[in-house]
Amino acid sequence: MSCCSSLLQQALHALQEKQAQLKMRLQELQQLKMKLRDNESSPQDKVSWEGVWNSKTKIFFFSWRSRHGAAVNKSDWEPLG
Repeated sequence: MSCCSSLLQQALHALQEKQAQLKMRLQELQQLKMKLRDNESSPQDKVSWEGVWNSKTKIFFFSWRSRHGAAVNKSDWEPLG
């Protein structure tokens, strides 16, 4: 019985250590999730963009501003159809 009891104690200890590691990892992930959510809702991190559809060429032209204010344009999409 002593042998089995010792093995059970070792297994229990290993499981408790793993549980503690998982709890710490869960807390890290929850903090990261909150930090990302805060960044998404911050107006300075939002990207403004606009798009225009050219029905003759069937190309969608769009432009946006990065959060640092740099303008980016893109018009080389493949024509549809």
